[in-house]
Amino acid sequence: MKDITWIQPYYHLILDRVPKDATSFLDVGAGNGIFGFILSRTRDCKRLDAIEPFGYELDHFDNVYRMSWKQWYKTQPTPYDVLISTECIEHMDKKDALLFLDQAKEISKNIVIATPILFEEQKAYDGNEHQRHKCVISESEFIERGYKTLLFNDSIIAHYGDIKC
Repeated sequence: MKDITWIQPYYHLILDRVPKDATSFLDVGAGNGIFGFILSRTRDCKRLDAIEPFGYELDHFDNVYRMSWKQWYKTQPTPYDVLISTECIEHMDKKDALLFLDQAKEISKNIVIATPILFEEQKAYDGNEHQRHKCVISESEFIERGYKTLLFNDSIIAHYGDIKC
């Protein structure tokens, strides 16, 4: 059995930014799906979807799209109440990550993103090439795009929309 090393100490801060009346959720870069699992236990999920290109087991989601955000976005997606993305954008090229921040606003009225503050080299993990770190998004780059930020330890938690903190 593997050690559980992917539960983050800031998940309660992300959950605090998810409206209690939200019913449709998209987890972008769901990884092992732990935050989707938390949502399934703490919110009235009528639709809980994930975008995750790697083959992690994600049976608790209604739909799992095995592709990148860039590929999924081209499919003319439907809106969600909340878009969550924890530790995903650092795996995108910088240009794609900044575009994601803008495109996410077209998909959801509430967005919560967590990402490292500083760039750290990370190679493939779990045999997953998508785990390589490619960029860092600064706090000012989030703010320039209308996101509010909270710094927690070595992470930025950015949120956009109707979220009341």
